Amino acid sequence: MANPPIDKAFRKSLSDARLMIDAVIKADANEAETGRRIERMFDSLMGYDIFKHITREHAVHSVGNSDYCDLAIQLDDSKTPVILIEIKRASTELATKHLKQTTSYAINVGCEWAILTNGKTWQLYHIAFTQPPQTMLIESWDLMDDEPHHISEKFGIVS
Repeated sequence: MANPPIDKAFRKSLSDARLMIDAVIKADANEAETGRRIERMFDSLMGYDIFKHITREHAVHSVGNSDYCDLAIQLDDSKTPVILIEIKRASTELATKHLKQTTSYAINVGCEWAILTNGKTWQLYHIAFTQPPQTMLIESWDLMDDEPHHISEKFGIVS
Protein backbone atom coordinates (compact mmCIF):
# COMPACT_ATOMS: atom_id res chain seq x y z
CA MET A 1 0.00 0.00 0.00
CA ALA A 2 1.31 3.45 -0.93
CA ASN A 3 2.05 6.04 1.71
CA PRO A 4 -0.52 8.82 2.00
CA PRO A 5 0.49 12.09 0.34
CA ILE A 6 2.09 14.74 2.54
CA ASP A 7 0.84 18.28 1.98
CA LYS A 8 3.20 21.09 0.95
CA ALA A 9 2.82 22.99 4.23
CA PHE A 10 3.91 19.95 6.28
CA ARG A 11 6.87 19.28 3.96
CA LYS A 12 7.99 22.92 4.31
CA SER A 13 7.58 22.85 8.11
CA LEU A 14 9.47 19.56 8.30
CA SER A 15 12.29 20.93 6.16
CA ASP A 16 12.49 24.03 8.38
CA ALA A 17 12.49 21.86 11.54
CA ARG A 18 15.30 19.70 10.19
CA LEU A 19 17.37 22.80 9.37
CA MET A 20 16.77 24.21 12.88
CA ILE A 21 17.83 21.00 14.61
CA ASP A 22 20.81 20.54 12.32
CA ALA A 23 21.93 24.09 13.17
CA VAL A 24 21.71 23.54 16.95
CA ILE A 25 23.57 20.23 16.63
CA LYS A 26 26.36 21.87 14.61
CA ALA A 27 26.55 24.81 17.04
CA ASP A 28 26.47 22.43 20.03
CA ALA A 29 23.76 24.72 21.38
CA ASN A 30 22.51 24.34 24.93
CA GLU A 31 19.25 22.77 26.07
CA ALA A 32 17.41 26.10 26.13
CA GLU A 33 18.26 26.77 22.46
CA THR A 34 17.17 23.26 21.53
CA GLY A 35 13.96 23.81 23.49
CA ARG A 36 13.08 26.98 21.60
CA ARG A 37 13.27 25.08 18.31
CA ILE A 38 11.22 22.20 19.66
CA GLU A 39 8.57 24.60 20.91
CA ARG A 40 8.27 25.97 17.37
CA MET A 41 7.76 22.42 16.08
CA PHE A 42 4.77 21.94 18.34
CA ASP A 43 3.25 24.90 16.51
CA SER A 44 4.37 24.27 12.92
CA LEU A 45 4.28 20.44 12.75
CA MET A 46 1.59 19.59 15.30
CA GLY A 47 -0.72 22.58 15.27
CA TYR A 48 -0.53 23.60 18.92
CA ASP A 49 -0.98 27.26 19.80
CA ILE A 50 2.24 28.04 21.68
CA PHE A 51 0.51 30.77 23.69
CA LYS A 52 -2.65 28.84 24.53
CA HIS A 53 -1.56 25.19 24.79
CA ILE A 54 2.10 25.17 25.81
CA THR A 55 3.55 26.04 29.18
CA ARG A 56 7.31 26.38 29.66
CA GLU A 57 8.99 25.18 32.85
CA HIS A 58 5.90 23.43 34.21
CA ALA A 59 6.23 23.05 38.01
CA VAL A 60 6.39 19.48 39.25
CA HIS A 61 5.90 19.19 43.00
CA SER A 62 7.27 16.19 44.83
CA VAL A 63 8.02 15.47 48.46
CA GLY A 64 9.99 18.41 49.80
CA ASN A 65 10.80 20.20 46.56
CA SER A 66 9.74 21.35 43.13
CA ASP A 67 11.32 20.58 39.79
CA TYR A 68 10.40 21.92 36.38
CA CYS A 69 9.56 19.95 33.26
CA ASP A 70 10.58 21.78 30.09
CA LEU A 71 7.19 21.91 28.36
CA ALA A 72 3.62 20.90 29.16
CA ILE A 73 0.66 20.73 26.81
CA GLN A 74 -2.66 21.70 28.34
CA LEU A 75 -5.81 21.68 26.25
CA ASP A 76 -8.35 22.91 28.76
CA ASP A 77 -8.60 24.56 32.17
CA SER A 78 -7.46 21.36 33.91
CA LYS A 79 -4.34 21.75 36.02
CA THR A 80 -3.08 18.39 34.77
CA PRO A 81 -1.30 18.57 31.41
CA VAL A 82 -2.16 16.03 28.73
CA ILE A 83 1.50 15.66 27.73
CA LEU A 84 4.78 16.55 29.47
CA ILE A 85 7.84 17.11 27.31
CA GLU A 86 11.37 16.78 28.64
CA ILE A 87 14.02 18.24 26.35
CA LYS A 88 17.71 17.48 26.22
CA ARG A 89 20.29 19.40 24.21
CA ALA A 90 20.36 18.34 20.56
CA SER A 91 23.84 16.83 20.82
CA THR A 92 22.90 14.65 23.81
CA GLU A 93 22.05 10.99 23.25
CA LEU A 94 18.87 10.11 25.13
CA ALA A 95 19.58 7.73 28.00
CA THR A 96 17.81 5.77 30.73
CA LYS A 97 18.51 8.51 33.29
CA HIS A 98 16.62 10.97 31.07
CA LEU A 99 13.67 8.59 30.83
CA LYS A 100 13.63 8.22 34.62
CA GLN A 101 13.54 12.01 34.98
CA THR A 102 10.73 12.32 32.42
CA THR A 103 8.57 9.58 33.92
CA SER A 104 9.16 10.88 37.44
CA TYR A 105 7.75 14.24 36.37
CA ALA A 106 4.75 12.61 34.72
CA ILE A 107 4.00 10.42 37.73
CA ASN A 108 4.27 13.34 40.17
CA VAL A 109 1.93 15.46 38.03
CA GLY A 110 -0.49 12.61 37.27
CA CYS A 111 0.03 12.89 33.51
CA GLU A 112 -0.35 9.70 31.42
CA TRP A 113 1.69 10.88 28.41
CA ALA A 114 5.29 12.02 28.20
CA ILE A 115 7.73 12.85 25.43
CA LEU A 116 11.49 12.69 25.77
CA THR A 117 13.37 14.41 22.95
CA ASN A 118 16.59 16.07 21.91
CA GLY A 119 14.92 17.42 18.77
CA LYS A 120 16.39 14.70 16.59
CA THR A 121 15.13 11.64 18.46
CA TRP A 122 11.55 11.66 19.74
CA GLN A 123 10.13 9.10 22.18
CA LEU A 124 6.46 9.01 23.20
CA TYR A 125 5.65 7.17 26.43
CA HIS A 126 2.45 6.15 28.18
CA ILE A 127 2.45 5.90 31.97
CA ALA A 128 -0.05 3.50 33.52
CA PHE A 129 -0.83 4.40 37.11
CA THR A 130 -0.67 0.87 38.49
CA GLN A 131 1.29 -0.16 41.58
CA PRO A 132 4.07 0.39 40.75
CA PRO A 133 3.49 2.74 37.78
CA GLN A 134 4.43 1.23 34.41
CA THR A 135 6.07 3.14 31.57
CA MET A 136 5.68 1.92 28.00
CA LEU A 137 7.36 3.27 24.88
CA ILE A 138 4.53 3.84 22.40
CA GLU A 139 6.40 5.39 19.47
CA SER A 140 9.90 6.52 18.59
CA TRP A 141 11.05 8.45 15.52
CA ASP A 142 14.02 10.32 14.13
CA LEU A 143 13.32 13.80 12.78
CA MET A 144 16.43 13.87 10.61
CA ASP A 145 16.45 10.37 9.10
CA ASP A 146 12.88 9.03 8.98
CA GLU A 147 10.72 9.45 5.88
CA PRO A 148 8.32 12.43 5.85
CA HIS A 149 5.20 10.21 5.83
CA HIS A 150 6.52 8.37 8.92
CA ILE A 151 7.23 11.63 10.76
CA SER A 152 3.83 13.02 9.75
CA GLU A 153 2.15 9.94 11.20
CA LYS A 154 4.09 10.16 14.49
CA PHE A 155 3.55 13.89 14.98
CA GLY A 156 -0.09 13.26 14.05
CA ILE A 157 -0.40 10.99 17.09
CA VAL A 158 0.93 13.74 19.32
CA SER A 159 -1.31 16.40 17.79
